[in-house]
Amino acid sequence: MPSLAHAFRSDFDAPTRTRGERYARCGYVTALVPSNPREFCATVEGSTAYELEVSILGDDDAPDFDVQAIVAQCSCPVGLNCKHAVAALLVWASTQGHSLVPGPGRAAPPPKPPAQLPDLFPGVSALRDRAWRNSDPDVRAWLADWHDGGRLRAEGDGTQHLVHVVNNSDEAGLSIVPVVCRRLKSGARGLAKRFSSYDAFLHNPPRCAGRDDERLVAMLRGLSLGRGWQFSSVGRERETMPAALLEMALDTGRAHWGSYQGPALVRLPPITATAIWRRNGKSRRIELVDAADAALEVLAVEPPWVRTPAGVAPLASTLEPALLRKVVAMPWMDPIEAQVASGMLATSQPTLALPDVQAPEVATPCLRIARTRLGWYVRGQRRERDADLAVASFRYPGGEVGCGGAPVIEGVDGTPILRHLADEQARCAELARFGLAPWPPPGTQAVPLKGVGSALLWARCADLLAAGEDAVTMPVAALAALQGSGWEISGVDVGTITEVDLGGITAQVEEHDAGDWFELHLGMEVGGQRIDLVPLLAPLLAGGPAAWERLPRSSGDQPVILVAAGAMTVLRVPLSLLQDLHGHLMELYDQPAGPGGGWRIDAARADIIEALDRLSPRWLGERRLRAVAERMRSCLTPPAVRPPAGLGLTLRSYQVEGLSWLQHLRGLGLGGILADDMGLGKTAQAIAHLLTEYLAGRDDRASLVICPASMVGPWRKELARAAPGLRVAVLHGAGRATVGEVEADVIVTTHATLARDEEAFAARPWHVAVCDEAQAMKNPTSRLAATVRRLDTRQRVCLTGTPVENHLGELHTLLSWVAPGALGSARGFARTFRAPIETQDDPARRALLRRRIAPFLLRRTKEAVASELPARTEIDVTVELPPAQRALYDALRLAMDERVRAVIAERGLKRSGLQILEALLRLRQACCDPRLLPGKLAARCTESAKLDALGELLGTLLDEGRRVLVFSQFTALLDLVESDVLAPRKVACLRLDGQSRGRERLVERFQGGECAVFLLSLKAGGTGLTLTAADSVILLDPWWNPAVERQAADRVHRIGQTRPVTIYRLIVAGTVEERIRKLQARKAALADALVDEDGQALGRLELADIEALLAPLGEDGVGLMG
Repeated sequence: MPSLAHAFRSDFDAPTRTRGERYARCGYVTALVPSNPREFCATVEGSTAYELEVSILGDDDAPDFDVQAIVAQCSCPVGLNCKHAVAALLVWASTQGHSLVPGPGRAAPPPKPPAQLPDLFPGVSALRDRAWRNSDPDVRAWLADWHDGGRLRAEGDGTQHLVHVVNNSDEAGLSIVPVVCRRLKSGARGLAKRFSSYDAFLHNPPRCAGRDDERLVAMLRGLSLGRGWQFSSVGRERETMPAALLEMALDTGRAHWGSYQGPALVRLPPITATAIWRRNGKSRRIELVDAADAALEVLAVEPPWVRTPAGVAPLASTLEPALLRKVVAMPWMDPIEAQVASGMLATSQPTLALPDVQAPEVATPCLRIARTRLGWYVRGQRRERDADLAVASFRYPGGEVGCGGAPVIEGVDGTPILRHLADEQARCAELARFGLAPWPPPGTQAVPLKGVGSALLWARCADLLAAGEDAVTMPVAALAALQGSGWEISGVDVGTITEVDLGGITAQVEEHDAGDWFELHLGMEVGGQRIDLVPLLAPLLAGGPAAWERLPRSSGDQPVILVAAGAMTVLRVPLSLLQDLHGHLMELYDQPAGPGGGWRIDAARADIIEALDRLSPRWLGERRLRAVAERMRSCLTPPAVRPPAGLGLTLRSYQVEGLSWLQHLRGLGLGGILADDMGLGKTAQAIAHLLTEYLAGRDDRASLVICPASMVGPWRKELARAAPGLRVAVLHGAGRATVGEVEADVIVTTHATLARDEEAFAARPWHVAVCDEAQAMKNPTSRLAATVRRLDTRQRVCLTGTPVENHLGELHTLLSWVAPGALGSARGFARTFRAPIETQDDPARRALLRRRIAPFLLRRTKEAVASELPARTEIDVTVELPPAQRALYDALRLAMDERVRAVIAERGLKRSGLQILEALLRLRQACCDPRLLPGKLAARCTESAKLDALGELLGTLLDEGRRVLVFSQFTALLDLVESDVLAPRKVACLRLDGQSRGRERLVERFQGGECAVFLLSLKAGGTGLTLTAADSVILLDPWWNPAVERQAADRVHRIGQTRPVTIYRLIVAGTVEERIRKLQARKAALADALVDEDGQALGRLELADIEALLAPLGEDGVGLMG
């Protein structure tokens, strides 16, 4: 019986074995999985990873490891019995105890000498005999193979011989079937024997079969899935056969085509094939041809071979094998089907495009319009309405087609015409841009119409579904635009449409209510009739560029928007003019119309007249509006005013500018927001303004100062010092006088008192109303905001160092009080400014807002106007949590994260605010000191990294002789600072929080040097105090709003400070505190954007921000940075 080693040497040639042995030595076999003792799978690395299936064919019942053949299928280009198979076999044999090299004890028995050795060397018989006796096993095997071959080619007994019948079909693929033939007397071949299967052949090979025949059949059998494999099933189960098997059949010299009586197959040199479209009447398909344009039959082998009348040959083609098989299997197609197939093939093989298809044509778009009675059902209810219905089509030289359909139409002469589908789709998009949509719309069922068939219908569906009974017709502007862009319109007389360029405008201004507001009318004449332009331009300006894209337009060097201005009149508005006006006039859309139907323009927005000049109108009655605009512009550089006589303090130069600005606004009947940095003396500027009004004799009414309760004392003291000539009264506390009874030049009251005595304050007229710490009324729905809006005043002034703390809506609230109408309605402001700036970071809108508020908001920073102030340094002190406190924080974070996610999933983000704030509060408390947490949570940890860090920092500062303010939001944390940090060190301190009495006395004691440490709650001590005796500020815990922290720090860094100031923030690393700092940076950027050219805007707090705040320790809060 043949051994594995002999089969190895027989089935693999020497070069293949050599290369495979090198692969095995280099460790290229990366995986080997046996399936049974004779089969295994392997992976071998080459230029890529190749997968192999190896079968050792033989008799399982034989006593020894009988081997008939080795069949190794590989995913490499060779496919069968390659070098990768050699490497895999060597590794497999070493693991199974087999040897692939014949040796002592393992060698197969020498082949039996043939009964009669052929006379290989005539006349040298002795040499022949010695060669047989003395040759090694390989030589004897070679001689035996030669003998078998000689026996086979000698056709055995001369009457029978073996033929390999080769067939190729679409169904079965390629098959190779061994058949025993006999020679008939006529010289023809007759059938002697068929075999039922490859196994039947191998079990009892015919005498006329040689070793090469048996190897071929064994490999064919190896390709089957099991014993008893039928010949005709090979191709059906496997799409392609390895070409190596076909070559083995050709090497026998007895391969015949079609049947045992068919012609012998001859191996030809490789043939270069070309794929062409073959035409048969109107039908077409792709065929492969040779250089002589003769058709080639592709055999189902891989790599591919082809057959010609002369023989078979390897195929040289640029087509991928998979694509080649699909091309070969193509049936005959009509022109349209062929074009579809060509388009699919062209993506990977551009050379396979149909050669006789006309190039894409640009069709003429046609729109047929008809008035009809449309009926439809919505939720079971029938509705009817008269409407214009349109059918769109496209006319090509060969005919007219509707929307959609096949990409090819047949021309008059049968030649396929390729439709320009991209152009058709663009044309249909035009219809959608003009408000047309396919009928019926989704969610409705149309009543069938007669005579339209399956055509796609278009109608103004949105208008049809809206309430109303009037007929829904095609807009004249849309028809004009469609006709102008090349549509051929029928069913409507478009010849009577008149298109008019925007021009010859008359702008008329009417003044109302003593110049508080004006009414603007815009118009032009067309054919002797006046067209009112306000209702035409208002929606254009309100919609903006997004809406313009949906409007009819005429393209060209200067695109124009088409607007219906009458039954058959279309106004041509240049797009460039709209873009220019949009940034200046878009707020007018939200203004209520005046009595005459024109645009209402408040005096605070008189500068709009400059934008209207771009229309080049003929002005009527604009003199007063233009004068107000000029005075508004002068607010940017107001005329200088001398400080009033008797002022008990010296104003700095920038404070004189602030006084001049307030005086100039008063002359215009407007108010303003004085938003200087904290510590720059806003109170002094306001008092100088009030004293100037008193000395000028304009204060026939009392002026009102509204401030927090903590500021009443400082205001009273500052008024007495700076303006001793003014009569000052305070309305605050339980025993206060009634508003109407008080006789004074200036009345000071609190936010809360104003709200309680709202009716009395509203009933009394005031000269100037000053609202200090005006950010307290930033919410337009708050009680304070509603109360101050009711005050009857000649001028309103806001004092605040933070005009914007969280979002731009706060600025609108303040400005709407001091200069009504300057920013329009809250809704219009949100659409025009807030949304574009906060969500889109629109630099154009930010610049426009800055220009709009410039006359009414004055803000100076310390760096710009108080250069004499000492340096200010801010330091973030990073605190690391110890293990126990860190574990507590992480456990708390996990619990809060799950709770918040569950609440948001149930209620949504907007309705989960309280739960989110509570979760963040607990995390912040855990960062400060676990003892701040409620219940038993505090007992889990007794460590406080922040108090330890505070103790070290305070010790250093006090040793250096510093005086320190310590701020916290948690009064309970201040308690712990006193007991755990200061008391053990015997450090005396003062304390100010919401429960403290004698606020002014506490400030005096600290300023007088009584102690070196002042503990303050952020809310009670963050505003209205001057604590320049300190030079260091420690912020124990970060607050959401950076403005609040700045206000606290500005208690020290303000006018009167002579020493450098350092602000320390204690931040626990990797926790919610670190992410709050990032959120602070975003909020600070929003406020700075109002006065700084490069400011960036704040986005809304989204779910990503919440997730970032609740992120595990050490993770970046990406939601707060993007």
